[in-house]
Amino acid sequence: MGTASNASTSGNNYNQWAYPKQLDAYNEAQKNQTANTGAMINAGGQITSAALPYILASDKTVKKNIIKIGEKNGINIYEFDYKTDKYPELPEGKQIGVIAQEVEHIPNAVVQGDKYKLVDYAVILPLIA
Repeated sequence: MGTASNASTSGNNYNQWAYPKQLDAYNEAQKNQTANTGAMINAGGQITSAALPYILASDKTVKKNIIKIGEKNGINIYEFDYKTDKYPELPEGKQIGVIAQEVEHIPNAVVQGDKYKLVDYAVILPLIA
């Protein structure tokens, strides 16, 4: 049977072994979260200007097959397809983002474009990330 000192030393040795593994797991999770956030920005729609890279088409009228996939801080997050037959400038395939009409109450979140409403994801992402 070991002494309290031996038990303490064993605990410290375990912590010295486990901490780097926990830190690696944490860093990997953070990297994945950053990648997911970047994918969400890119998947949200067309970039309208180099000066405003996070302003994306998010008007409900340009979307179809809208499915709610989550909610954070009272903001719904959706998967959808753009109506590319009517709006060929928008990307094809599954997208993820918010609906402009649902976030208009957030200051500076929505901008009216020429054809449809756009969301400034630089305003929205801190609220849903």
